[in-house]
Amino acid sequence: LDGQVDDRIPPMSTPPPHRQSQDVSVDIAIGRAISHHMLVDFAVLSEEERRMLTWNLKNVEYALGANVQDLSMMYWDIDDRHAFEGDHVLLRQGYSTVVEHLHRLLDQRGDRFRCELEFKVGRVEYNRKSSTASYFGTEDTGRKFIELSDTCCVSSEDGTRRVKCDFLVSTVPLGVLKASISDDSRKSGISFEPELPFVKRDAIESVGFGLLNKVYLQFPFPFWRRNNILAPGQTQFGNASGVHPHHYMFLDVGEALGLQCGESSVLMSLISGREAASCEVMTNDAVVGEIMETLRTLFSQIDVPDPLAVKITNWGSDNFSRGSYTYLAPGSTDQDFETLQSPLNGNGDSVLLEKSETMRLFFAGEHTTALHPSMAHGAMRKFVYIRAR
Repeated sequence: LDGQVDDRIPPMSTPPPHRQSQDVSVDIAIGRAISHHMLVDFAVLSEEERRMLTWNLKNVEYALGANVQDLSMMYWDIDDRHAFEGDHVLLRQGYSTVVEHLHRLLDQRGDRFRCELEFKVGRVEYNRKSSTASYFGTEDTGRKFIELSDTCCVSSEDGTRRVKCDFLVSTVPLGVLKASISDDSRKSGISFEPELPFVKRDAIESVGFGLLNKVYLQFPFPFWRRNNILAPGQTQFGNASGVHPHHYMFLDVGEALGLQCGESSVLMSLISGREAASCEVMTNDAVVGEIMETLRTLFSQIDVPDPLAVKITNWGSDNFSRGSYTYLAPGSTDQDFETLQSPLNGNGDSVLLEKSETMRLFFAGEHTTALHPSMAHGAMRKFVYIRAR
């Protein structure tokens, strides 16, 4: 909003000509609305008003892991109408328990389920020509070859392992799909054969993939509860001080999990969008230094101790995720979710399920649902739906 640009972050790419629309980014729309209402520029805002505006913008950005200048004004909140009611909750044992639960359900299927571990995927073939071989040498017996199954095959990146199957369901994150269609083949170990059709690649390229990282800091005691600074039961506090505003919110992890006072003196900071990408190229000490400067500004009346331990996520640098979850940028629409979830036939030239088509490659994940994108339950519901089909 103030025209400042961080040189560490590349500028937002403009949509291709066939993606041009009347849509604008959220920050442009907000700027127009404020300017129209006040009939003046942002210079009249007080320092406190600017800080509160920045805090609220950061709160919006957290939900999608992207900055307001990257979000579509027309479609950024298109899924709100389908949102579930109720409070947000934390899983005490982490999201790994969700995966473990799904694995137990699949394991109950006995020999029909096999789990391949330590299998870094390299090539995905979904139109292999497989047929019977003649039992009578090379002579022509007049018998027709019979098409068999195993028309799909997944090979490991080093080429040493292969898994053959009838159909495939790709649940890799959108960030991995983006890397797979990149001109720089070094960015991803996954390649599709045949190549994904243009309509699929266009949606993969156009829909944004946001980044949200978390910083956990363990302290010797919960200093933020000294002198009744936080009310009993209050689990979080915000940062509208103007100091490192990208650390806009802090969560008392122990209080949020319902632990007894003193069992967990851990604070978590959230960083989203381009600032999260910037922090991934910083040293851990530099990131922690920003947070400690912020906390000592917020709690200037008490002595804030140094953290005992630190844990920082780096989802953008993780080759198996390359980000966190999707958002819609200017030029993209909720229809792109339908394209991302559409299956492909063996030739890779059809995304429409017709009687004459046999779909071989299916897609699931939070980026394939228009109802609950960017949500873990969206990914789970989509995967269960595909299994049911």
